[in-house]
Amino acid sequence: MRNSNIASDPSFCLPPFSQIHSLSHFQEFSAPPRGNLCARFHQNPKRAYPTFSLALELFPESHWSALTPQGSLRYWQLIELDDDGDLPLRRLSLDESLLHYLMGESYRDSSIEDRTTTLPTFSETRFPPSYQPLIQQLVASLHDGQCVQLWGSNLSTQHAISAVACQELGCLGKTLSLSIFPLETVDWRQWQRRWQQEVRLNRSLLVIDARSLDGQPCDRLANFDRWLAGFETPLLLLTAKPLSFDTLLSKNLQIPPLNLDERQHLWLAYLGEKWQGRLDRLVAQFDLTPTEIHSIGSSLKQEAIDEADLEAKLWKACREQARPQLDAVATRVKTSLSWDDLILPKEQIATLKNIVTYVDRRIQVYDRWGIAKRSERGLGISALFSGGSGTGKTTAAEIMAKELNLDCYRIDLSSVISKYIGETEKNLSRIFEVAETAGAVLLFDEADALFGKRGEVREARDRYANQEVSYLLQRMETYPGLAILTTNIPSALDSAFERRVKFIVKFPFPDFEERQKIWERVFPPQAPTKNLDYKKLSKLNVTGGVISNLAVDAAFRAAREGSSIEMRHIKEAAIADSQKTGRYIPQNSDR
Repeated sequence: MRNSNIASDPSFCLPPFSQIHSLSHFQEFSAPPRGNLCARFHQNPKRAYPTFSLALELFPESHWSALTPQGSLRYWQLIELDDDGDLPLRRLSLDESLLHYLMGESYRDSSIEDRTTTLPTFSETRFPPSYQPLIQQLVASLHDGQCVQLWGSNLSTQHAISAVACQELGCLGKTLSLSIFPLETVDWRQWQRRWQQEVRLNRSLLVIDARSLDGQPCDRLANFDRWLAGFETPLLLLTAKPLSFDTLLSKNLQIPPLNLDERQHLWLAYLGEKWQGRLDRLVAQFDLTPTEIHSIGSSLKQEAIDEADLEAKLWKACREQARPQLDAVATRVKTSLSWDDLILPKEQIATLKNIVTYVDRRIQVYDRWGIAKRSERGLGISALFSGGSGTGKTTAAEIMAKELNLDCYRIDLSSVISKYIGETEKNLSRIFEVAETAGAVLLFDEADALFGKRGEVREARDRYANQEVSYLLQRMETYPGLAILTTNIPSALDSAFERRVKFIVKFPFPDFEERQKIWERVFPPQAPTKNLDYKKLSKLNVTGGVISNLAVDAAFRAAREGSSIEMRHIKEAAIADSQKTGRYIPQNSDR
């Protein structure tokens, strides 16, 4: 099948068009001055156009097999037939794009152009040395007419590598996205033949974006497999992970991830050697691809930015690079609070700040000091926050992300958990892979709903539920950023979390003094307050989350009256809350 030489054989994968020499004759008879000759031959003034009957008469050596659907003229869609009438007398017409080609003009097949996009050139994109063997293998495989799966990294990097390969081969790369044009929407067998014309006439390479097939049902992958098997041209498939085919033989090439030194080298290529040693934290935090580094680096070079501001601009651009993908799978949360607003015992605050130090200094310890070379396991920085609702677990995660100047994303469990076997792991994998780009802080709120104890396997679903817990543990151990689990019921979590999670922070119920500090900070300076007795308010035996809710409710009650926030407003809010939740309100808080 794929035995044609893409570089040296000008016919490059398509069998010779045995009768293409006769097309110019059809074109002559299609011209208006020749119409009368056709009509005279047919002895019918209304039949002033060429037909198979006329062609057979004009070319005595021709054979009836040229009229069959499997003949070259019809099979390769070199001519078009009217649907009405007897076959020998149907109107013959030449496809417009082929007519332009025969007349020496640029060949553009609308059926190809409407569904493909020409790959742009990436001459300015710098690739690390580790990519060069990959590109050489890709070029050699396509040169030999093979089907190649290029997987890993992101789509823009795959496009860049594909474009470089096309330049090496001297062909035109055209991308087809299955997410935009699924196989079920058109007659792909017919389109397949049009493409093989495109290969013959324009020396093009089909680059198929098949990333949307990852995780799709087997029958859809089987349909794609059968369609690909009909090609006699080299193909390049861009996939997230290698696809398994029953009939198609493909060579799988993985885009290797960049190591720290390679990322640093690419950044220095845009920023200059004077930045040597100043990018360690940025390089460790943002696992960007060459094309993403190219995009950010080249855009910043074009801006007139002071060197003092460049580092902050660079960090901000890296954070924003991954946001669109992360926003699609999780919810970004941010806060204006600081460490001073987090009221916890000193031991808990010290542990939280220690976690921040781990994230901030991990490149120095793991890579520069060689700790990571001893073992790649257990290098992830993960934490379990346990405590009652409203004790500050989520707030602590938001403050830590702010301290690190990173985005914090809360994982929506409803979008992760799936009743279908294996889907939960796929959803988790997608989240972690996207988050690795920006090293974002991942917050799995109320994680006990998803990652409960692994139990005895009594049915198939139990086995897969246990696999979900095991998978999360493995991903948290390898995730280079910070992953935080929160739970109101720590006993519900699997015991393996205690061993594999690097930090466990217990958020206690606030005591009287802590509640007083929370009340003293709950209203911002611009909020009008009057005669608030914080010691009396601290007798309300509630968490910081409840205190925050009471403060907001009291503020709305005061705003409705057009007055300052007073004790009575807080009391009304507390009574309303107790009626809703059944919490006890001390009688001596009657003001």
